[in-house]
Amino acid sequence: MLFPFLYNEKNSNLGGYQFDTIDGVPSFKAGADAVWVPLGSPEVYYAQYSFPANQGTITFTPKKACLWLMTNGDWFSSQYQAQLKLQINDITVPFASFKKYNNCYIAKYDTKQYINSAASLVVDRTYVAANAYNYIILLGV
Repeated sequence: MLFPFLYNEKNSNLGGYQFDTIDGVPSFKAGADAVWVPLGSPEVYYAQYSFPANQGTITFTPKKACLWLMTNGDWFSSQYQAQLKLQINDITVPFASFKKYNNCYIAKYDTKQYINSAASLVVDRTYVAANAYNYIILLGV
């Protein structure tokens, strides 16, 4: 190899980024406290801001092994847990993990066994605080 000291220096200074394979998916994270982000082509299943009604059902078909749900409301550790449900093949699927970053809540669902199955996200905003819990983004990776 030509100039091996340059090669080692280049790879040792990644600006805080780390790369690894998580659950078989190439991923990266920036900084020690960051969450792992899968590399690849995400698929957007749904994005909504300002719901037209307090109750609704979002239907979609998972095509990826992992589903990420991003929202501005704490559906995952608050008293509102029961009011946001992911159902696939009539089974309620629990989130595998979630992380809060500022006012953004990100939950991960393992959907590998449910690829190409009928899925729905049931949302009930009847009891939540005004101007909160009003955006949802579903991504498959």
